[in-house]
Amino acid sequence: MASIFQRVNDIINANINDLLDRIEDPERMIKQIIREMEDNISQAKEGVVNAIASEKQLARELDNHRQQSAAWLAKAETALEAGKEDLARSALTRKKEYDATIATLEPAWASAKATSERLKNQLHKLEDKLEEAKHKRGSLIARQRASEAQAH
Repeated sequence: MASIFQRVNDIINANINDLLDRIEDPERMIKQIIREMEDNISQAKEGVVNAIASEKQLARELDNHRQQSAAWLAKAETALEAGKEDLARSALTRKKEYDATIATLEPAWASAKATSERLKNQLHKLEDKLEEAKHKRGSLIARQRASEAQAH
């Protein structure tokens, strides 16, 4: 997903540089570049939404497994107090299964959280570049019109 943002960033920079190099019809070209940037940002937002959804799903699963682990521990303690060691052992076995799953889910969740944070930051940078391009649009158009006026 990070490579998508890098590619979008490279495309944006290349298009802006190309625009500055050519100055054929800057107004039309800038509008096109901004439209492309908005489309790319829209796609990037979908990626961020998917990453956040995955992170939240993993968090829910992790929380559910933690609750199940705690419940099986409580059942084991209750069985032990009642003098039912066999039941306590089986409850502890079930708790251990949930703990193993938790140990697997925690790194996956941490990774998903880090990924979604990184993607959100990259999306904000792309949005900032879009705003910068919109601000530059006015000055480039003004420059182009001034040069046309001088030519006439």
